[in-house]
Amino acid sequence: LKCVPGFWKARAALAEIALCRGKAAAAARLTAEIIAALPDRAKPWGHACRGKILLWSGEYEKALESLEFGVSAGVPYSLRHRGAARLLTGRLDEAASDLEAAASQGVDAEGLTWRGELRRLRGDLKGAIEDLNAAIRMDGANSFWALANRALARGAAGDAAAMWADFMTIRRDVLDRFEKEAGRKAASPADPDAVRAVLEAGLKLARGVRVSNEYLFPVWMSHGLRD
Repeated sequence: LKCVPGFWKARAALAEIALCRGKAAAAARLTAEIIAALPDRAKPWGHACRGKILLWSGEYEKALESLEFGVSAGVPYSLRHRGAARLLTGRLDEAASDLEAAASQGVDAEGLTWRGELRRLRGDLKGAIEDLNAAIRMDGANSFWALANRALARGAAGDAAAMWADFMTIRRDVLDRFEKEAGRKAASPADPDAVRAVLEAGLKLARGVRVSNEYLFPVWMSHGLRD
């Protein structure tokens, strides 16, 4: 960055790092600097970056404001993130439109997880499980957001054993944080209500994060905890 001060992607990476270190104000400042420094034709890329940071931070309405610029300019991941923000603000029809359009441009584990979550919430359990299966194949056993959603979809479909199997596949440190957030433990497949409550608490805790990379753990794991 010192060598090429205008290299905005370096600032974008620094904004993500700041957020992951619990410095949301610094992340916001860096994204504002990106937008201010870019020429008009490239500003939508800065807004898309800001929108992603705001989505991860749980500021969905502000995220939508920035992501509109990214979508209008065709910034690739903006549709997916706008769809996620719309989902999290209860605009499920609009979210479906965005996530389907994003999938037509190419799929990855994050996009499939969001679309699978949306389909689950709309009652399309078969479609949800198909998307979440694909996300897990792409991302491997570490796909705990897809696993959490698939567990809930399987439970809603009446398969408590499969819900428990997915639950127990999620890494233990993640489940511990989910259980802390839920204020209860899920200790047996004989208590599907507890399993469901823990998973739903975990997804709520995650806010706009559906990427399983460990570097994002501080963004959601520390949310709501007192020092």
